[in-house]
Amino acid sequence: MEFDSQTLTLVIIVGTGFLLIRLLPRLLAGVPYVSAKEVQLRLDAGHPVVIIDVRSARAFANAKGHAAGAVNVPLRELSGRLQEISSKLGPYKNDAVFIIARNEEGTPTAARALKKAGFTDISVVKGGFNRWRAMNHPMETEPPVESS
Repeated sequence: MEFDSQTLTLVIIVGTGFLLIRLLPRLLAGVPYVSAKEVQLRLDAGHPVVIIDVRSARAFANAKGHAAGAVNVPLRELSGRLQEISSKLGPYKNDAVFIIARNEEGTPTAARALKKAGFTDISVVKGGFNRWRAMNHPMETEPPVESS
């Protein structure tokens, strides 16, 4: 099959646009994205780790549960609770903080907010809670642990 220059140009533009749409949230976050496995390895090794789950309180507490030990701060409340979060999680500002959402949505916003609050080692869990659960990492189904 032969492509003329217009068709090839269109394919390149569409492909580039698709890549930008996929990568833009990661670029905006300004933090690394790490695998659920990497987070679990750090937990298993006893490293100080904070997991902030930015899903809604309802999703956090539902039957599917949440990552063991996670703190629930819904994304919609995050910016309004920065002072409180900074106060309560202050001792962990230099520890590894992992943001987990359903499937990475909202994580750039959460990462920027936590940076603004003074957290220095922030990462996003690739694939979010969906990936965490699929990997059979430790889960809890008790009522949410909130930072309030």
